Parts: sequence; structure tokens; C-alpha cells
Amino acid sequence: MLSQSNLTLTTQIRLATVIQAIAQNEQLSEKRRQILAQLDMFTVEVAFLRLDQSRVNQLAHTDIIEFLQDNKISHSQFEAAYLFKRLDWDRDGRIKLGDFLQYILPKRNNTLRDIAKARTPYQIEPGMLLPNEVELALADLFTQEINNYRTISHARQALVNSLDYSTLEAFKTLDLFNQGFLTKETLSLFMQKQGAPLLNEEVDSFFDAVDLDQDGRISYSELVEAVHLMEPLPYRSSVVRDTDYIRAVENNRSLERLALPSYPYYFYPYYPYYYPYYYPSLRLENVRQRENSLERLRRSRLQQIENENRIIHLENETRRSAERQRSAERLRQIQEESLIRQKQIEEQNRIRELDRIRDDDLRRSRERIRLIENEARLKQIEAESRARDIERENRLLVLEREQRIRQAELERELIESKVKYQNLERQSSLERLRQLEDIRRAELDKLRTSSALAYSPYYSTYTSNVPYYEKVLQKYPYSLIDSINAFNSIRRYSPINNKSLVQSTIYESPSKIKKQEFKQK
Repeated sequence: MLSQSNLTLTTQIRLATVIQAIAQNEQLSEKRRQILAQLDMFTVEVAFLRLDQSRVNQLAHTDIIEFLQDNKISHSQFEAAYLFKRLDWDRDGRIKLGDFLQYILPKRNNTLRDIAKARTPYQIEPGMLLPNEVELALADLFTQEINNYRTISHARQALVNSLDYSTLEAFKTLDLFNQGFLTKETLSLFMQKQGAPLLNEEVDSFFDAVDLDQDGRISYSELVEAVHLMEPLPYRSSVVRDTDYIRAVENNRSLERLALPSYPYYFYPYYPYYYPYYYPSLRLENVRQRENSLERLRRSRLQQIENENRIIHLENETRRSAERQRSAERLRQIQEESLIRQKQIEEQNRIRELDRIRDDDLRRSRERIRLIENEARLKQIEAESRARDIERENRLLVLEREQRIRQAELERELIESKVKYQNLERQSSLERLRQLEDIRRAELDKLRTSSALAYSPYYSTYTSNVPYYEKVLQKYPYSLIDSINAFNSIRRYSPINNKSLVQSTIYESPSKIKKQEFKQK
């Protein structure tokens, strides 16, 4: 279930502006880190020694200030204190080599991070500067952090000046699902609802800047420190007050919402002048004098602000008048250009109309030519079709004539083959009859010469009847079928199983043989 926000839409937009400023500025700082890590002469240990001039293995406020002054970087006390806090990664009030390494190396490019770690450090004496390109890149990184502080402070001031703003309500607004912490998904969803979506790289950069414990979640305390910057104690302990610090403390409404049981003495307004017991040597008259000088300083600052506002107003008026003149000049130029353009368009339209008329004439002439060509082509196609029909008819007549001739030839060949077949059949029949006749005569010769035939008990007739059988066979001298049937009958009813063709049954009639078979059955 989505949480309900008590902040107005304007306050939510200001909160989104602060988040966007933090993300974009962290991206700029990350680019400076990558440029510094790409230098061959850069090592983390040597850069730390460059700042640690006293060689105590930790950095103080004065070390940061000396580096900024050496490189002519303009800064205020708060900006220097903010830079010290950015370098103090574990927030223990001391910048050690581990804190410096965690801040100075790139966070999004592990390759450059590993390369920078693997470089071999070299010796540098106290008071010596780094190589020119390394010194310049490190100064650019610190300058970018100071610029980030200025940009975020401007956006934060507009946020905390909202009447309905509170840190808890801001956290509830960002925590859409009431999880007790912020994730990348909830942050992206909130920014999309405000019409200022962040890229994935910007979301990662915001978490790199705000998520101190690097657990992928932003707690309430981390959000408070990121949005309100948690202005630290200025690095100078002198009684001379800094106007920027006074203005920041006076306008810092977020300190009242921190719900601390007791404020540190340096968070009270007009420190240290309202609390002289911290400085027993100061007298009340000196305090009053300093209060008067502070009042004069405040009035002069207000007068200076008014003068600056007046100058800005005059500059704006001058700028607006110049813009009006440029706008009028630009409007006149646009009108002239529009007239010229209108004439060009009319000329182009006239030329286009002439071209259209010419194209129409050309198209009509092409249509006429195409129609004439189509008619000629149709006549040619008709003539070719008639010629093909005549040729087809002639080819059909020739084919019919050839087919009749071929059919006549086939009929003649069929008749010739039938005649040949009959002749062959007749010749084979005659040949078979001659063979049978020869076999019959050979058998008869054997019967005539055989002496045992007359006395055989298996025969019912005598050998004297053999010539009668010859007469019977001579009745059908040219019938092959009768001859074959006769010889088969002779072999079937032979009394003995031999190959003799003439047996005792040859002298009996077929009807008598059938009667004998019936009786036997």
C-alpha cells in the first residue's frame, strides 16, 4: 500500500530538485575521480602524503585549507568544512588513509579503481607538490566538491523554507511502500511521479553519495545528512566571525527539527558572543562592542544586498529592453523572410502547375500511342492465332492420314500373322501325326514279331485282330486330338506298367471299357 504524503506538491518538487542536484553533482565528481585515476603518476598514498605535510598519518582541517590556498581555490569556512566531511568517510572526525582511499578512487569503474590501487607509490618530501597533471586533477576534484556544496545548498535552502516541510515527512514521502528505508526502485518511482525521472546512472550516483554503509538502502539518518548537509563546526577557532557561517546558522531551520536533547554550543546563534563564560577573559564592554560591530556589519550586508538587487534589476531591465529590440528585429526579419518565402512558394506553385499541364499532355500522348500499339498487337495476335489454327488443322489431317495408313498396315500384319500361325499349327500337327504314325508302326512291328502276345491271358482278343485296329486308326489320319486321346487310353488301361503304347485294351471299344470300369467300382 502506498504511503500518503502530507507535503504539498511544491515542496515535493523542491525535494525532487534537491535529489536531482545531489545525483548530478555526484556524477560530475565521479568524472573528476576517473580523470585523476587515469593519470600514470597518481597513487593514493602519494596524494595522501601531499596533504599530510606534518606526516601524522591523518588529515586535519588545516591540511585541507593549505591545499586549497596553494591551488588558489576560493572557499568559505562552510565549504572547507563540507569538503572535510566528504573526505571523512567513517565520520570519526579524522581523515585516515582508508577514508581518503574510499573517497578519492572511482566508484563506478572498478577497472580504474584496481589500476590505481596497483600502482607503486613513490617518495615525496614535505612541502613538495605533486606532478603538475596530478596536482591539477586533484584540485579540480576538490573544486567540483565545493561547487556541489553551493548547488545543493541553494536547492536545500528553497526546500527548508517551505512551511509544510519536515525531515520526517520528506522521508515518508520518499518511502512509498512504508519499508522504513529507501531503495533505488522507490526513488525512481518518486522522481517519475514528480516529472523529473532519473537515469539508472544518476540513481546509482545518488546512492554512492548518500548510502554511507553501502548496503543498497538509504536510512532516515543518511537522508537527513544528505539533504541538510549537517553543517559542521568551522575549522577556525578565532573569535572573528565569518559572515557566511552566521547567515547559514541563522537560516538553518533544519537544526530545530533534529530533536537533539541539547544543542552543541557551536549550533547556537551568534556563537561565541552570547556565551562569554566560554571565554572568561572577555569583558561585557567588549561583547557589546562586538555586538554593535556585528549589527553594523549586518546593516552593511543588507545595504550591499539591496545595491546588488538594484544592480541586478537594472541589468534585467537592460537585458529585457535589449531582448525586446532583438525580438522586434527578429520579427521584422521573420516577416521579410515570410514574404520572400511566400513569393518563392507562389513561383514554385506556378512552375509546378506548368509541369503538371506538360505532364498531362505527355501522358495523353503516351496513352494514344499505347492504344495504337495495343490495337496493332491485337491484330498481329489474331493473325498469328489464325495461322496457328490452320497449321493445327493441317497437322491433324496429316496425323489422321498417317493413323489410317498405320491401322491398315497393322491389320495387314495381323492377317499375315494369323496366316503364319495357322500354317505353323498345321505343320506342327502334321509333324506330330507323322511322329505318332511312326511310333504306331514301330509298336505294330513289335506286336507282329512278338511271340508272347498270342498266349497272354490278359488280352481278350487275338493278334489276328490287330489289322482291324490299324483300320480304325486309319479312319482319322489327320486328326491330332483323336490320335492323342487314343494313345492316352491305350496307356491308361495297360495291364502292365511299361511304356508300351499298344496293349490288350486297344482291341476293345471305349463303351465296353467304361462298362467294365463301372462294374469294377
